[in-house]
Order: sequence, then C-alpha cells, then structure tokens
Amino acid sequence: MEEYVPEPLDPVHWRRCGVYLFAIELFNTGRYWEAHEEWEALWVLAGRQGVLADFLKGLIKLAAAGVKCREKRINGVARHAARGVELFGSVRAATGGDRLAGLSLADLIREAKRIQSDAEEGKYPGDPTAEVIYSFGLRPE
Repeated sequence: MEEYVPEPLDPVHWRRCGVYLFAIELFNTGRYWEAHEEWEALWVLAGRQGVLADFLKGLIKLAAAGVKCREKRINGVARHAARGVELFGSVRAATGGDRLAGLSLADLIREAKRIQSDAEEGKYPGDPTAEVIYSFGLRPE
C-alpha cells in the first residue's frame, strides 16, 4: 500500500490544500500536536527552507507553544512563541505583504508576541487544562 503524500501548499490557491485547512481546524479546536504534525508534512513538501517553509514553521511553532502550555512548560511556551515571531517577521519582510496563504502576518506576529510576553512573565496564554488554550483563532481570508 502506498503512503499518502499530501498536496503541497500553494500560498495563492491555499483553499485547495485540504491538509492546510485541516491543520487550521485542528489548531482552532485545541488539537495543537495534531496541527503541528499536519503543518510539518507541508513544511517538508515545501523543502524545509524559504519563505513558504518559514511561514509553515511559524505555524508549527505556535502549535508547539500550545503543546508546551498543556505540558505546563512555560520556558518552552516562550521559546516557541519567540521563534514564531522571528519566522513570521522574516516572512513579512521577504514578501513585503501582510497576508500569506490567507492568514494575516501582522495578526500572527501580534499573537505570538503576546504569548511570548505572557510566558516570559510567568503567565500561560490560557488555561493549560482547557480544550482550547488560545483566545484567538486562525481565520484565513
């Protein structure tokens, strides 16, 4: 039996990428580890480097921060959120735009900075025992 290989993410035609949309749904429903896994498959297909790969890695880092919150590992939350800020910032600088694959880079940077700042102050971004930790959702347009 052949292993399933998802379609790569096309940042212009992102609505056609079921794996990308599924990962967003997983993230928005608090299944951060599962979202991380789906985005990682797309990151590998994107070649692990370059603007699209960095965008996907930023999403992976946001999901990983959620996982670390669940594990009550505040330093991991801060570290992953900080890396997300860096990645989304570099993507925005490289593209000169504010939106990639339907998501606002400014919103992603703002939320990652908030998570990082809270974690550096010893505060979790939400209740680690809640089904959904983050107070924001990813809403592609």
